[in-house]
Amino acid sequence: MQDHFARQEAAKVYQLAFWPDEKRAMPADFIACALFSGIQEKDATFVDDLEIANANDLRIVFKGRRLTQVHADVWQGIMHLARQLPEGSKVRFPARQFLKVIGRQTGKKQRDDLKGWFTDLTATSVEISDTKNKRRFWGSLLPNGATQDENDDTIYVVEINRPLAKLFAENIGAVNWKVRQRLFKKPLALWWQFYSSKFIKPVPVAELHRLCGSGASLKEFRRKLGIAMKAVESAGGSPSFIDKSTDTAVPTPRQRPSALTPPLGFGGGVLNEPLGPAVTGATKAEFARLYPDADVEQCLRDWRGWLGRTGKTAESPDRAFLGFAKRWKAPRAGR
Repeated sequence: MQDHFARQEAAKVYQLAFWPDEKRAMPADFIACALFSGIQEKDATFVDDLEIANANDLRIVFKGRRLTQVHADVWQGIMHLARQLPEGSKVRFPARQFLKVIGRQTGKKQRDDLKGWFTDLTATSVEISDTKNKRRFWGSLLPNGATQDENDDTIYVVEINRPLAKLFAENIGAVNWKVRQRLFKKPLALWWQFYSSKFIKPVPVAELHRLCGSGASLKEFRRKLGIAMKAVESAGGSPSFIDKSTDTAVPTPRQRPSALTPPLGFGGGVLNEPLGPAVTGATKAEFARLYPDADVEQCLRDWRGWLGRTGKTAESPDRAFLGFAKRWKAPRAGR
């Protein structure tokens, strides 16, 4: 039986999920810890086999330069370009174009900074294990890539390997990119934006102090967290506050998940539609050929919602989607 499951796993091709263009996504395991910390870049030191605090009963060990919310934007930007692509795909982009994707200027300093951020991500070693030390992820956050100078720009090519694709094919969270752009240079606010998008229950301030990687005293962190919360709300994000009587941080999402939302743990009104398995452009084209008068995006939303409600999975998303589309379209044909 174990060999059977091993063969099934080896034969499966992982594909990054899809999320809307106005969002940025991250695996849940990375949201619930200080892998991308809430500290300033100047405070990022090199560490060797540091065990990073997390909230998911995992053991996360990190080696390299501490990553910040700037690195988070860079890493998310690459994954954003790779949405819906299967493992093994190579993402190619010019430096100037990519800097625009992550909301930065495109001058020489910014291009030089980008090289440094890529180097930091490549030089990392991350190991994520469950409580029984069964490995879930091990390796660099940017394991394979290449560059080529072209005219007055640099072309980057990054490979999305199997472990990365698997992380983004499973449980992820997403935040509003416009809100995030308004929070640049406010690392704790950026960290809290992601954390509160995923976890909507009150959490002790001391626990957040542990999880975000802050080097400040608890008293100073509490003060800074209050400022960060107000910054997120002022930027258009969900409001939150610190309950002084219990010393807990309380997210107050504008829109809590409904009964029809898949159990992915999203909170804070982050998404108006569920994320789920991605389908290829060829499958969408086949849908358009079969049902020229139907809305493929609406069918995709209904399919992902149905998967969430039923708890079913789609090992072959393209085939599963077209099968659902046939049933989805049937009642409309008689109208």
